Amino acid sequence: MNDREENELEYLILTATYNRGRFLIRIMTRLEQEAERKKLSCFHLIFNDASTEDRKHYDYIRERFFRHRKERKYYRGRLLQAAKNAGRAGFWKTLNFLFEKARHYQHARYLVSIPDDAIPCPNFLSRIAERFEEIKRGAPNTVALNILPSVLANWGTARFVDDCYIADFRLLEALNFKLYVPEGHWRDNPSTGSGTGFQMTTRIKQHAEYEIAPCEDISYLKPIECESMMFRHVPSRPVKWWRDNYIEDVNNACRELHN
Repeated sequence: MNDREENELEYLILTATYNRGRFLIRIMTRLEQEAERKKLSCFHLIFNDASTEDRKHYDYIRERFFRHRKERKYYRGRLLQAAKNAGRAGFWKTLNFLFEKARHYQHARYLVSIPDDAIPCPNFLSRIAERFEEIKRGAPNTVALNILPSVLANWGTARFVDDCYIADFRLLEALNFKLYVPEGHWRDNPSTGSGTGFQMTTRIKQHAEYEIAPCEDISYLKPIECESMMFRHVPSRPVKWWRDNYIEDVNNACRELHN
C-alpha cells in the first residue's frame, strides 16, 4: 500500500480465523458489497491460525478477494498464514501478530475487529462508525465500542467481548500493540476463555484518560450456529459460551438490524 492509499484508508479490519473459511467468505462478501456500494476504503487483515480444514475455501478467498488486490479500489486486504496453530492458549499471540501488522495502517480512521463466525448486519461498517462517532461527540475519550449486545457483558457493560469492536488507534497505542496472558490463566480453570478481552478491558481502564463505551442492547453481528473452535476439545464447553446460554437474547438483539 502506498502513502496515498494509506492516508485515504477509512477502515482497517482484523480477523483471526481457524477452520471457518466457508463462513469467512460470507462475511467478506457482505463487507465487500458495502465497501463497493458506499465507496468505503477498507483493508482487511486476516490471520489463518494454521487451519486443518476448509483449505479449499481459504484458497478461494486468496484467489477471489486478494490475488489482484492492487487493482481493487475499495475492499482490499491480505490473508496471512500461521506455521503452527496457537489455539486458545496462544490467542494473545495471534492478536499480537495482527496488532503488529496494524502498525503499518495507523492512518486508518477506524480499527474494526470481527470474528469468523458472525455475519455483519446490513450497512455494518457505516452503522458502527456512525454510532462510534456519536458516542465520541459526547465522550471524546472513548477509544472503543463493543459491537455485541450488553446481555453478554456479564461482568460489567464497558468491556471487550469476543474480540468484536470498533475503535481508533488510541486503543492499540494504549496497549503498546501487545497483549500477554500468563499460562496460569488456565491452571485453575481449563475451560476458561482466551483471557484477551479481560486483559484489554483491564488495561484500558487503567488509563484514566481513556474510556470503553458501554455495550448496548443491539447486536451489529449475527452469530452463525457452529461448533466453537477454541472449546471443541473441552467437554464442558462444546459451543461458544454465549451461544449456549444467551442465544435467544442475542437473536433478539440482532432482530432490529438483521431483518
